Amino acid sequence: MMKRLTIITLFLVSIITYSQTSNKTAKLKFSNNWKTYETEDYSIQYPDDFVFSDATYGVEFNLYSPKTSPNDTFRENFNLTIGDYTGRNMTFDKLIKVRIQECKQLPNVQMLSYQKVSINGNKAYRIVLIVHGRGGKLKLLQYHLLKNDISYVLTWASEIKQYRRYMPIGKKIMKTFTFK
Repeated sequence: MMKRLTIITLFLVSIITYSQTSNKTAKLKFSNNWKTYETEDYSIQYPDDFVFSDATYGVEFNLYSPKTSPNDTFRENFNLTIGDYTGRNMTFDKLIKVRIQECKQLPNVQMLSYQKVSINGNKAYRIVLIVHGRGGKLKLLQYHLLKNDISYVLTWASEIKQYRRYMPIGKKIMKTFTFK
């Protein structure tokens, strides 16, 4: 289950075909108005100019950044995957150890860093990856959390050359994630 969740997350991000055609020098501006997406278990906020997409196979939802130009063929995005580990005696440390091992074994994935962090008072693990997909490389920032035997993986995906430009908004979105 854990390996499948990791593979699904990385596969969904890496299958997107894109090119490096967006304007790399334009300053990014996003809406100051934010929306909230809520379930009975969690909530998250995002700029209202991002496009929300309901669940797809293995993913709870996606948020797509606005296009930066008519030639922008890849929209930086955020997604959430959830895995149920009820009855598996899964601890946070055990989950992270397994996830790190899985990432190290996946082809076309390079792990850049990993460390324990906190999101709104909840233990989390931040993992930064490079995924070599069709058409180029993506840089992923993931936060892994475990609450009540449920694994939550928050993933921000960006073209590698756009990563630094988009990270402020990606981190800001991730920091709004809260459990109820």
